[in-house]
Amino acid sequence: MTKISALDGGPDLESRPVKPEMISSDTVPKESENTCILAVIVVYERNLDEVSSWNILRSALLAADRVPPWLGHVLIYDNSAQPRSSPPLGTPRCSYVHNGANGGTAAAYTYATNCARSNQCNWMLLLDHDTDITSHFLSEARIATSADPSIRSVAWLPWVFDNNRPVSPAFITWAGGIRPLLGRPVNRTNWKLTGIASGVLIRTWAMNVLQPLLNESRLDFLDHRMFAHLRKQGLQLNILNTSLEHKLSVMRPGELSDWRLRSILDAEAHFIRELSWIARALYPARLLFRALRFLNKRPSHAVTILSYAFRAWSYL
Repeated sequence: MTKISALDGGPDLESRPVKPEMISSDTVPKESENTCILAVIVVYERNLDEVSSWNILRSALLAADRVPPWLGHVLIYDNSAQPRSSPPLGTPRCSYVHNGANGGTAAAYTYATNCARSNQCNWMLLLDHDTDITSHFLSEARIATSADPSIRSVAWLPWVFDNNRPVSPAFITWAGGIRPLLGRPVNRTNWKLTGIASGVLIRTWAMNVLQPLLNESRLDFLDHRMFAHLRKQGLQLNILNTSLEHKLSVMRPGELSDWRLRSILDAEAHFIRELSWIARALYPARLLFRALRFLNKRPSHAVTILSYAFRAWSYL
């Protein structure tokens, strides 16, 4: 087990971020037939025994000592104020990074991309501390990444539920909303496929494509911007036919702090500005209706949302 600070830097990228115009079947990296996955767990104010996915990944690491190591490395990226998620000494192919400055998932993904390249892992598994995975999920992940014949297929999105409510994959509506895909026909040409990043398998070189986006983002809506960016490059997203549970904070808006709500609204506003004029035009009205829903539950949140609704007129 390797333990370092995020301030120490980390493995350097082997190449510069890939520019959109460079992406073609002739310029993407030629990968070996062997699958090697780096799993990164982004932790915030949790002890390691509270991290849902750790025991499953640790068992897979120990088993990999006896079989070809398809799970090449596990990176625990701790954004807590003080270090609190360090793994036991002697855990094979596992490293721990503490970033007390809390760079969010963007900083974690950037560091993990460098780490994946250094460990020659051609796939990455992105996880938050609130995501529950199973051994069956890991088996499906291994099969999908090994059998995927198309280099342009860059990511696998599992079915994600929060207390049995479908969360991901999802699609972006014409009005700019995000709706779960479950129960709807899947057509990658017509549906603007998106989802949450936790649980997603993504090619390491595709994370390099996303590097400029990661450099300017922190947490909220990063996943939707990531998938939109990949789709704009003509790269394919697939659905992994397995499910997992994830506790999503935005599904419990009444529990959000004012700071967290403002962070979400700032990120959502930035995301909406990248959509069509129809989505931008309808956004103030959507915020007004959202404020009304909060009026009785959390009046202070309603006032905050209302202020963002008036500000949203400037996006038109």
